[in-house]
Amino acid sequence: MPDRKSISEFIVFEENHERVIFEIKDNRMVSFSVDHRLGHCVGDIIIGKVSGIVKNIQGVFLKISADTTCFMSMEDCKNPILLNRVYDGRLKENDEIVVQIRKEAYKKKLACVDTKLELVSDFFVIYYDGECKKKYFFSKKLSPEKKSEILSELSALPEGVSFADGIHVLFRTECEKEELDKIKDKLIKEVSFLEELLKKAKHLYPYSVLYKKDGIFETKMKASFSKGDCKWVTEQKMLYEEMLRIAQENAFSKSCISFYEDENVPLQVLYGLKNKLKNKSPDKMSGLLLIAYLFF
Repeated sequence: MPDRKSISEFIVFEENHERVIFEIKDNRMVSFSVDHRLGHCVGDIIIGKVSGIVKNIQGVFLKISADTTCFMSMEDCKNPILLNRVYDGRLKENDEIVVQIRKEAYKKKLACVDTKLELVSDFFVIYYDGECKKKYFFSKKLSPEKKSEILSELSALPEGVSFADGIHVLFRTECEKEELDKIKDKLIKEVSFLEELLKKAKHLYPYSVLYKKDGIFETKMKASFSKGDCKWVTEQKMLYEEMLRIAQENAFSKSCISFYEDENVPLQVLYGLKNKLKNKSPDKMSGLLLIAYLFF
């Protein structure tokens, strides 16, 4: 039996495009979460391909995968990042453009996308908007003194550092208590990330995913590793390999990730997950009813 006294253990299962994450500590279930982000979700940045233009509704239909069509208003398609030709003010069928998902599909309604891209972090919202002329924006909660300090710091960016046309920055309230040097360093890093993302797009094919926001699974994993004293366990090979990839990309210790193999004692039995779930409220059940109440 594993030693459950000193660390948080995260037990992960995947089924029907959902991931269920159980957190166990001191032999008690601390929490369970369901991550639905295996498909396309709000915030994803993708290379779409125009499949139709309907002028009477001022709308554009785009495919973001072989079997997924989205809708975009012509109002949301000004100065797009067009990859297959030089933009001349018009969109044509089969054009390849970079879009971001704004609304997920709901019942019979298609997901909605637009060409104004944004990346959100603790301190900034970094935009790509070919129409906007203003470079910097500030939260209304930031003090005038802090705004002035930030603008002064930005006027002296390091040699060779400049932000590409179309990129704009909103400084969030969290910048108020952050040191100016750190604000500048973080800003350069995050703007560079968006610039590299757009450069990479020029060499990729339609339907390529350029950016995918972390879901519950990645967020929990990164948070637990930053605190230390954690262990992640799965009995599904693809999940195990993905956890190793995330660990490598974020310089986490791979020794905290385990692949469980025992045909006689399944993972949910080893940790007594079914008994632990009996004390949880039924209305929290989801994720294919928590994988059919842990495998029937």
